[in-house]
Amino acid sequence: MKEFAKNNLKALGFDEEIQRVESNKCAFCGSDKTKPEDFRDELSRREYQISGICQCCQDDIFNEE
Repeated sequence: MKEFAKNNLKALGFDEEIQRVESNKCAFCGSDKTKPEDFRDELSRREYQISGICQCCQDDIFNEE
């Protein structure tokens, strides 16, 4: 994570989420299913790189019913 973004997120109160992502865990639920093979497709892997959110949480957030 870039230092500038990290400092901004910390200032907004996202310390716990930053620690999770730095520990290769989901920023939302803390799951350790963050290896490339844990994601459905390249788009989901890229989303993890941006947001730090695992496949399960992505499915919950982006679910279109």
